[in-house]
Amino acid sequence: MGDNAVKKIGVKKGLSLLMTVLIAFAGLAGCSRSSGENASNAPKAATGSPAASEPAVTIKFWSYPKWNGITGKEPNGTLGDWEADAAKRFMALHPNVKIETEFLNAKGGPEKVAIAIQSNSVPDVLGDSDIRLFEYAQKGLTVPIGDYLDADYIADYHENVWKQTTIGDGKHYYLPWSVSPQILMVNRTLFKQAGADDLLPKNKERTWTIEEFESAIRTVSSKLKGVYGVGMFGDTTSGDAFLLNWIWSFGARTFDPTYSKIALNNEKGLAGMKFLQKLVTDGLANPGAAGIKQADALTLFNQQKVLTIQGATLQYARTASAMKLGELNKFELYVTTPPNAKGEQPTSFMTTYGYGVFKNTDANKQKWAIEFAKFLGSKENAAAVKASESLSTRKSMDNMYNDSDDENTKFAAQVTQYAVDGGLASPGFNKQRAIFSKQLQAMFTGAATPEQALKKFEEEANKAIAEEIAKLKK
Repeated sequence: MGDNAVKKIGVKKGLSLLMTVLIAFAGLAGCSRSSGENASNAPKAATGSPAASEPAVTIKFWSYPKWNGITGKEPNGTLGDWEADAAKRFMALHPNVKIETEFLNAKGGPEKVAIAIQSNSVPDVLGDSDIRLFEYAQKGLTVPIGDYLDADYIADYHENVWKQTTIGDGKHYYLPWSVSPQILMVNRTLFKQAGADDLLPKNKERTWTIEEFESAIRTVSSKLKGVYGVGMFGDTTSGDAFLLNWIWSFGARTFDPTYSKIALNNEKGLAGMKFLQKLVTDGLANPGAAGIKQADALTLFNQQKVLTIQGATLQYARTASAMKLGELNKFELYVTTPPNAKGEQPTSFMTTYGYGVFKNTDANKQKWAIEFAKFLGSKENAAAVKASESLSTRKSMDNMYNDSDDENTKFAAQVTQYAVDGGLASPGFNKQRAIFSKQLQAMFTGAATPEQALKKFEEEANKAIAEEIAKLKK
C-alpha cells in the first residue's frame, strides 16, 4: 500500500457467532480484507445476556498497527490483524456493538485525523502515540477516560506511567497500553577487551552513578584506540529525550507541574548541562556531536566506535536482531539503567502508545466507545505488546518476558519503575524541542556556556508555550 493508504475493516458477529465480512468502502483506504481469527478462538456471548437487549450502535476505531498478525508470529500475518481480532472479541461479548476498524500509517494518519476533526467525523476510539493524544486532549476533544475506570483497573498501572496521562488538570485522557523505556546500551565486548568488565553495574537493578559511569568510560576509551565513551548528538528535534535524560538524572525536570513553564534553569538543570558539555569537551563523546543526528550516533554504536548510548528498548531489539541476521558484526550487548547523580533516582523517558476516546453528543455511542477502549487497554490484552518488542504499562505484566532467553530483555522490564515525565502534555511541546536542540548545539560548539544556553532556552520556550496556551483559549 502507498504512504497514504489506509486499510478499512468492518467486522460483525451475531449471537450465533457467524462472521460477516464487510467490504471496505472508498476513502483513503487502499485495500480491504476480513479480520483474522477463527470464530472458535473468540469469547462467546451468552444468550439472553444484557447486551442482547442493548440498542444497536456502531463504533469507529482507528489505530496505527505495530506488527503483522495477531501474535506477530503468523507467517501470513498482516498489519492490523490484532486490532481486528480485538474488535471481533469485543463484539462477541456485546452483540449490539458493531466496530468499524480503520488502519492508519505514520505518514498519512495524523493528517487524516486532522481532517476528521475539521469535518466533525472523528473516530470514536483512537489508538495513537502519547504526544498526539495529548494534543487532542488539550483541544478539549477527548474524554477524560480516567473518570470511567474503577480503582482496580487503575491500580495495576505503574504509577509513574499513569501520572503521565494527564495534561496538568488532574484528569487522565488516555489508557497507556505499550511502553518503550529508555535504557543505556553498552558494548560489553569492548569493556572486556579493556579488562574493565568489573566496572559495569552487576547489581539486580544495574544502576550506577554518574561518577561511576564517567570513570568507567574514561578508563575503557583510554585503552582502546578510536573508541569513544558515549554516543552523543545535537541535531535533533525528536530524539531530545535521549539527551534530556542525562539532565533529568541530576534531579531536574523540564516543566513545572502545570506544564506551562520551563523548570530546567536551576542548579540541578545546570549540573546536567555541564555534564553534557564535559562529555563533549573532554573527548568522551564522539567528535562532531553538535552536528549529527540520533541515527548517526546509533550507527557509531553499532560500528563499535562508541562504548555506550542511551536508547529505547525498541532500538536495542533492532541492534540485537541485526546481529542475528548477520547485518552487523557481533558483539556482546549489555543493558543498564541510565546513570544517575548521587542522591537522585535513575530516570527513564517512556514513549507510550495508548487509547483515547473522542467526545460524542450521542451518549450511547460514547458509552460503548469508552467500554471498547477499556477492553483494549485491559489486562486481557496487555501481553499482546510483546509482538512489537514493547513492554506493558501494567504491573501484572512485569514478568511477561521471563521466558525470554535474553537477559537484557528480562531486565528492561524493571526500568519502567523509573519512568520520568518528559512533559509531552505541555502546549507547544514540539516548538520547545526545537529550541532546546538549538541551544544544546550552541553549547556543544562553544558558542554558548551552559548557563547561557539554559537561560536562552527558558526564555524562548516559555514564550512559545505562552503563545500556544493563548491559542487554545481562543
